[in-house]
Amino acid sequence: LEKNDFKILFTEYGARVLGVFKNNETNFLWVSPNIEDVMKGGEWNIGGLRIWISPERNFYYKDPINFREWFCPKELDPNDFKIFEKNYNKVVFTGSFKLHDYINGEDLRGLIKREIKIISCRENMIKLSIIDSMITNIIKTNINLWSLTQVNPEGSVIIPVTEKAEPIYYFGPIPNERIRVIDNQIIFKIDGKYICKLGVRPEDFLHKGIARICYLHRVGDKWRYILKETFDAPVSQEECLDIPKYMPEGFRGAIQSYNSDTSLSFGEIELQFHPAIPIGDNSISVVKYTIEFFEGGLEECINNLKLRLGLKNIHLL
Repeated sequence: LEKNDFKILFTEYGARVLGVFKNNETNFLWVSPNIEDVMKGGEWNIGGLRIWISPERNFYYKDPINFREWFCPKELDPNDFKIFEKNYNKVVFTGSFKLHDYINGEDLRGLIKREIKIISCRENMIKLSIIDSMITNIIKTNINLWSLTQVNPEGSVIIPVTEKAEPIYYFGPIPNERIRVIDNQIIFKIDGKYICKLGVRPEDFLHKGIARICYLHRVGDKWRYILKETFDAPVSQEECLDIPKYMPEGFRGAIQSYNSDTSLSFGEIELQFHPAIPIGDNSISVVKYTIEFFEGGLEECINNLKLRLGLKNIHLL
C-alpha cells in the first residue's frame, strides 16, 4: 500500500507487515538479514509485525513444565495465510491453524482473520489500524491473541505506568543499566546485545484496559518512534495468560518487550490481549489496536509522545 510519502510492505508469510518506508529510506521495522534462507526453511523469524497466540508456555515449549525445547509452531507462523481482500488502503489475511497444547495434551484448531488498514497519514506520520480475529474449538487452556513488532536497535522502550509500578522479569533479572522506573514510565533499553524480557502488569497501567508501548530511537540525523495502543488489554492478573519463565508463580504481563543478543540483534514491543470468550462450542476473540510510525527531530518526537502517552516528561536510556 502507498499513501503520500509512505509505503507499506505486506507478506502472506505469517500475515505480516514486513516493511514501513518513508521516501524509500530505511525500514521502520527490523527484518532478518537472512530472510531468504529463513523463508526457504519455512521458519518464523523474518521480522516485521506478526500475530501469535498465547500462552507461550503451552504452545511453544515441548517441555513446558521446565520451559525447555522452545520452538515456533509452523502451523501458526508462517502458516499458509492468504490475502482475502485488498484495496487502496486495506489488506485482509485469513488462515486456519492447529496448535498442540503440551501441558493439557489437547489440540487447538481455528481460523484467524487479520485486517490491516491505513487510518491516518501526514507528512511525517502514518497510522495503521489492525483488527485481529480468531475462532477456535474450546480446550482447557484459556487463550488470547498476541501482537509482536520487531524493531531495530538501538533505542528506548517507553511504557506509561502508575507511580508504584513494578516491572516483571520474564527470563531473569534485568540489569539496572537496562531498565528504569521514573516519572510514571518504565524505560527499557533495546540494543540487541543481551537477552532479556520485560513485562508490565495491567494493574500498573495508567488507565484500566488501555495499553500503550512506544519505541524511540535515532536513525542518522533523525529520530523515529513506533507507538502501539489498544483498548482491548487485560484488566487484571486473571486475564493475563502468559506466564514468566523466571517466576512462573509470580505476576504476569500484558505489555511486554524483548531484547535479543548479538546473533540477530533486534528488539520487540508486544501487546497481550484479553482472553478469548467461549460462545457455544467455540472460543472467539476480536481485538483492535493501532500502530503509529513517526519520523522527525528529537524534540518533536518527545513533545508528541508526552501528549500521546499522557506523560509530563520522557526519559531515554
